Parts: sequence; structure tokens; C-alpha cells
Amino acid sequence: MLKDLDRGLIKWLPFDALTGFKQAVYELKNKRLKPSKPILSEDQLAIMDYQISTALKFQKSISLYVYKNESIIYVTGLIKKLDLVKRQLHVDNYWYPLDSILSLEISSEFAAYEDMIY
Repeated sequence: MLKDLDRGLIKWLPFDALTGFKQAVYELKNKRLKPSKPILSEDQLAIMDYQISTALKFQKSISLYVYKNESIIYVTGLIKKLDLVKRQLHVDNYWYPLDSILSLEISSEFAAYEDMIY
């Protein structure tokens, strides 16, 4: 069990007898392990914009990683609608803010033919 805790948290283990201290240590550890939202470059945003427009135009399946509630989730499906006013993307039955999308890929069967289209 001590292997799981890093060196900074081990020094506080003698205080484990205090009420609620063990819970506070584990909450601190979990908070430190939560990923922060990465910042995308202009190039990444331009590529994602092209991929969204291509997937909308040809109605192709996409897979994307979305930052939601301090975690990163994986989503697959079809883009139903793109709302530029609210800056949201409607995939299957859920709306995702464009600012929370980390990466987007068009389905693999379409990616092989993408060079032939343009």
C-alpha cells in the first residue's frame, strides 16, 4: 500500500489515527492525479476545423476526446449539427462545447480515401 503513495504523502501516515485524515489524504492524492485541460495550438484547431467540416459534408463517423468534469472521455458517433453561435457540436444525442474537444478523428475507412477527394 505504501508503494501507491508518493514520498510527499508518506510522511503524513502517522496522523492516520486522526478522524477523517485518511479520507483527506486520499482526496488530495486523487485531486493531484486529475488531468488538467490541455491548450491546443492554432494548427491543431485548424486541423480539427477541417475534420469537422469534412465529417459533416460526407456524414462520416468520428471519434473524439472531450475534456469534461476534470476527466477526459472518449466519444464516437455521427455529427448531427454544428452550432457556431453557442460553439457546440452535437454528436449522436449529446452536445459538446467546441472548447472542450481535445482531438477529433474521422473513421478509418474514410481516412484512406480522403486524399482522392481533394
